[in-house]
Amino acid sequence: SKGQGGDLGWFPADAFGPAFGQQVGGLQDGGVSQPFRTDAGWHIVQRVATRQTDVTTDNQRAQVRETIGRRKLEDEYNRFLQELRGEAYVSFRSGDRAENTATPPQS
Repeated sequence: SKGQGGDLGWFPADAFGPAFGQQVGGLQDGGVSQPFRTDAGWHIVQRVATRQTDVTTDNQRAQVRETIGRRKLEDEYNRFLQELRGEAYVSFRSGDRAENTATPPQS
């Protein structure tokens, strides 16, 4: 939210976790919370207003599409990390050269 000046826009009360939702739910419209901590850090929330959510099938489809997209992105990222780890090359050397390089410098 830093890029938007801290504005989170409209969101369901539990969108950022139960602790955040509990704080937002306890506020009246126009109210400001005391500082509180969640797993994501410290927060101060101002509740501007309340609105009813759109529960149409188009909205539900968009939410499902977003969830699937996030899951595919995570899978692709994990595949990329496995590929990087598979291409990593480690060389273990033994003998005089290895012993000389293993000695820490004298102070």
